[in-house]
Amino acid sequence: MYQTPLSEEDKEEIKRKLQNSEFSPEEFEEIIPLLPELGLSGQIFGFDSSDNPQAQMATDYIKYHSKLPADYEKLPVEEIKEKGRLLLDPLFNDLENRKEIIILLAHHGSIEALEILQNYFEIAQAEELKFWTFLAIDECKAFLESDIMERPVTRITEL
Repeated sequence: MYQTPLSEEDKEEIKRKLQNSEFSPEEFEEIIPLLPELGLSGQIFGFDSSDNPQAQMATDYIKYHSKLPADYEKLPVEEIKEKGRLLLDPLFNDLENRKEIIILLAHHGSIEALEILQNYFEIAQAEELKFWTFLAIDECKAFLESDIMERPVTRITEL
């Protein structure tokens, strides 16, 4: 399908197809070994059916990434901890803000963010937020692993 090393054109095409879920399961299996060459860190979801409720929640999770602040990578750990305190506060019930915090923590890729997400996973009541937190933990681990290994790490989650 693709020749290595990948051309810039092929890299852009693969990224576009990944973003738009245009690969068949067979094609997806073929491109998995190419992911490190794309320089992507993060998470890729595979669904056996788009009708699966988890597939819809994962799609919503992915779409919510557009709400990340432009400077999210530069947020200091203290601000991440403050967001974590808010997320863990049982009296804080702003669903949209909770979602924003979960996505932010996933992308911070720090040990502190991972610990907050793991703690929230244990107490999350709403099914959607619990599932988002499951996805965020996996994504946070990918970013943390990338930092430690000093190379992109992509995690693949089958749902």
